[in-house]
Formats: sequence, structure tokens, C-alpha cells
Amino acid sequence: MRAFEVNTPILADYFYSIPTKIYNGNKNWSIQLGSDLDQIFNANKNSLIKSGNLKRWIVLDNWNNIAGRISAFYSVQDDKKIKGGFGFFECSENDEVAGYLLEVAIKWLTDQGCTSIEGPVNFGDKDRFWGLLTKGFDLPCLYLENYNPPYYEGMFKRFGLKEKDIINTYQVRLDQVPKQRLKNVSDRLSERYHIEFRKFSFDRLEDFVRDIHQVYINSFQQSTRFNLLEPEDICRLIISIRPVISDDLIWLAYQNDTPIGLLAFMKDLNQIIMNSAGDKNLKGFAISVVPQFRKMGIELGLAHSLYEALISKSTPYTLYFTGVNSNTSLMASFMKKLNAVICKTHKTFTL
Repeated sequence: MRAFEVNTPILADYFYSIPTKIYNGNKNWSIQLGSDLDQIFNANKNSLIKSGNLKRWIVLDNWNNIAGRISAFYSVQDDKKIKGGFGFFECSENDEVAGYLLEVAIKWLTDQGCTSIEGPVNFGDKDRFWGLLTKGFDLPCLYLENYNPPYYEGMFKRFGLKEKDIINTYQVRLDQVPKQRLKNVSDRLSERYHIEFRKFSFDRLEDFVRDIHQVYINSFQQSTRFNLLEPEDICRLIISIRPVISDDLIWLAYQNDTPIGLLAFMKDLNQIIMNSAGDKNLKGFAISVVPQFRKMGIELGLAHSLYEALISKSTPYTLYFTGVNSNTSLMASFMKKLNAVICKTHKTFTL
């Protein structure tokens, strides 16, 4: 068994092609787009690489067949600790290959001085490619979401990895939304606290990007990732996903013209590619409220604005809130108030 570092275009092509062999015939899996992966692995597009590094490997089994892949990466935090992660793990149903892949990645991370290692995760934001799917294998993979065979979890545990975070995906059907309750909250916020909700507009892209950046910076002051995030990064991201978003899928909350909250959804590109029938899926990719305005119901006011925009259309929609950590009580409470149900679970693991 041999591991090859991905350092040529040909090896990169092999790295990208491995999932098509693992998931051949699986109707619920959707291919990861090269343009999305390039945002992660290209140093000119991923600002985290400036404070760390990443490597990728493919592994050949004892018969010289391509049997798996993995990526490892780390970033140096403000306190100088080195945080490591691994991801984009794909493997045939073979514990020996799985163990070899994990050993290669973890040894490299350990050699770099990582004080913590978590996976499978993305080298970037948690709204994409985060966690190992452990529930919801019968549901189609959403855009930018990890999908994997059920046997991966057993491989991780037999290797000795321990569960770290449990991350849920919630499903919301528009006909189940408590619309009157949302309206009451929105009206109260407007009358009592002078909070208004504004729809995003591509015609004023720079203004809204600046406001979104302000919400993120004020919401995640302790996060190295968001401290590094610049308005240009947000603008680049929004432009890159423009085919799957529209003005009325992104809403911001303001008090006296100061941005204090954000709720953003995108169309499910995987569903569009597969030309699936039925309700159209929308995936939430950003929700944030500045700390001093939390527990006021801002997120419900944002949800009301989105609901009103969607219900006015003839298209039936189903909403998915992804990446909700089971330890986040505020989000769990928000989901309960929307009558949302857990439909998928992802987990991360650590040594």
C-alpha cells in the first residue's frame, strides 16, 4: 500500500475522480464541483492557507488500485496554537486502507505541531463539507454537503477516533411554519425596538456586502476565521454562488441603519442538476445575530420576511437548516419555534 501526495494536475484529477467509484449507482450522492473544491485547495482563494498549510494524498492498495483519498490541513490561531483537521476522506470498504489514510494524515498534522485534530471537516467555513453523515442516508445530498456510505463511521471508530460534535440538519416545510407567531414577533420588533428587515439586492452589492461583513465580525469576534474574513472574500463568495441565490433569499436586520442580523438561503444546486421533481429545496447557508441582540427574536423576524417572500410564489419550497450543532441551545430553540424536524445528522471526530 502506498500514499502519493497530490502535487501534479494528473494526481489532482485522480483525487477528484475517486468519489465517482465509491458512489457509482447511488442516487442520493451528488458530485462535488471542481470550482467549489478549488475555493478550498487554491492558496489564492483560501485565506486560511496564509496562516497554515494543507496537503492531499491518494492511496493505492496492495494491487495498485486507487483505493482512497484524504486531505489534511492546519492553521495557526491567535494564541499560537496550531489547529489541525482532515477531510475529503473517501475509501473503499477496507479497514486497512482506511487506517492507512488516517495514519498518513494524522502523522503529518502531528509533525506540524497540531495541538488538536478534528475531522472530517472543511479547511474553511462550517457551512460546507463538514462532518461525517451518520443519519439521513436515504435523503439526497444537498449542495456543498458531505455525503458518505454508512460504513465510514465504523472505520473511524475502529481506528480509535472519538465523537466530538453532533451536527444536525433541520427540515422546515412552509405549510408547517407558525406564520402568525412569526408575524407577531416581527411586528413587536418593529414597534418596540425600531428594527427593520431589508431584502438583499445585487444592484447594491457593495453596500450589502459591507453590512454582511459587519454582522459577521460583530457576531464572531473570537473566531480567527472571521477575523481574517474581508469584504472582498464575502463578495467573491456571493458572486460565485449567484446562479443559486436571488435577492429575496437573503435578508438582513437593522436597528437605526446598523446591521445586526442575517439570514441567507440558496437554491439546492444538486437538485437543479438532477432535475428532481417535487418541492424545491432551499438550503440555509448563513444565520447570525450580533450578541447583544440575541434572545430578542431577531431570527424569527428574519424568518418571517423570508416566509412572506416565498409564500407569495407558486413554487412549493422545503427549507433545510444545515450545520446546527446539537450544543447550540439558541439554534435548537429557533428550530423548535419554526416546527422544524431533524432529518440528517453529521458528526466530527477527534483523537
